Amino acid sequence: MHYYTIKPLFTPDGHSIDMSLGDEAVTIISHAAYNAIENEVNVYDMFIRGDHQDVLVFNDLNAFKKAAEILKNHQIQFTTNIVEKTAGENADYITNNYRYKVVIPNEPNIDSIDDNDIYT
Repeated sequence: MHYYTIKPLFTPDGHSIDMSLGDEAVTIISHAAYNAIENEVNVYDMFIRGDHQDVLVFNDLNAFKKAAEILKNHQIQFTTNIVEKTAGENADYITNNYRYKVVIPNEPNIDSIDDNDIYT
């Protein structure tokens, strides 16, 4: 099964790409986006931590789209990937619950998703 990830962009030293918001604001908005969607659908997984390695994981494309729109509305830059669960050391993302490996980088493209798109 594939999952959709959103990862806000930070510089290697842990600072937000968009310094007008600040590092902590990006993490707070990311967490808020996840929580807002969680109340509507079954959101899958997330990892928010102090060193700005935040990643949001969705098993539903509509939930992914809603969270991405929230971040876009706040002008937060992020990457997206389609991932699958993995075991072992080859994980690209590690949350408290699972390990994920990117299978399709930079997808879904939030600017070109329409309601008929299906990623499997």
